[in-house]
Amino acid sequence: MLKKIKNKLVQGTESICMAGLVPIEKILLERLKNPTSPVVFIIGAPRSGTSLLYELLVRRYNFSYISNLAQKFNETPVAATKLGIKFIKKWHPQSNNSYNSNYGNINGWGAPSEGGMIWNRWFPESHYLDETSIENFNSKLVQKTIYGLAAAMNGPFINKNVMHSVHIRLLNLLFPDCLFIHITRDIQSNVRSILRAHAKFSIHKNEWFSVKPREYEKYKNEDIILRSVIQVHYIHQNIHEDAELVGENRFYTVTYEDVCQNSETAIDAINVYLNKNGVEVRKRDTALPKLSLSSTNKFDARTEQKIQYYLQNINQ
Repeated sequence: MLKKIKNKLVQGTESICMAGLVPIEKILLERLKNPTSPVVFIIGAPRSGTSLLYELLVRRYNFSYISNLAQKFNETPVAATKLGIKFIKKWHPQSNNSYNSNYGNINGWGAPSEGGMIWNRWFPESHYLDETSIENFNSKLVQKTIYGLAAAMNGPFINKNVMHSVHIRLLNLLFPDCLFIHITRDIQSNVRSILRAHAKFSIHKNEWFSVKPREYEKYKNEDIILRSVIQVHYIHQNIHEDAELVGENRFYTVTYEDVCQNSETAIDAINVYLNKNGVEVRKRDTALPKLSLSSTNKFDARTEQKIQYYLQNINQ
């Protein structure tokens, strides 16, 4: 009972603070100058290493991003970032060296956030969106908010959100010169990780974990193992199809395995690509740690056989 009362009081305080920030947000957005750097989006299937890559890039270079503080004040993220920049800056580069996100969540007010509550102000949470969707929301506000965050943190903007994987054509229309960093993972390990997420969160057997591919309706009544295989396979296929439409030169692909086993080389290679395409970031004096591949212990023999069978027959 006391916990519920406390939560309501906290939520009420946050709402009052956010209301007070609205005029500041408006002023900051009105004063924005034209951006000088392309926006960068990290994409991939759920449980493919997108959060790890996001954190490594933010720690390594002076990117701007959606912080947990901005996410908390989702209606006024630019004002919250501008006023709370000292708290955000305290988070990195070495205040937390664990690199242990919890299903996309990284601890600390200044830590990088997916920004789901901000993006969901404009986009449906888990549907494929193309250019036609731009008619359904204030595109200028989306652009100004992202550019405002870049200005508040004084660096090129980067964001990871697996929903972006099925919003590529829409993002391309909103940010015509944006770039995409596409991370992939061994598909069997990826599928196992999604299945474990289903078990951990007790997800209903007919529900999907995280982002759904464009083809999800066709497979919505299939068993959870097939849907997990389909999810990884088609998310990557959707990305490749959209890359052909918006320009494959604006996509850079890296593997989760390479990021873990050769983090310095992999991260710096991404920077070389970004630099060639107009994104200039300053390298921080931050050594990246040696990382290990996330555990992907096998399931029972029957489950493993089904995973193998579905993978072998996915295109038939």
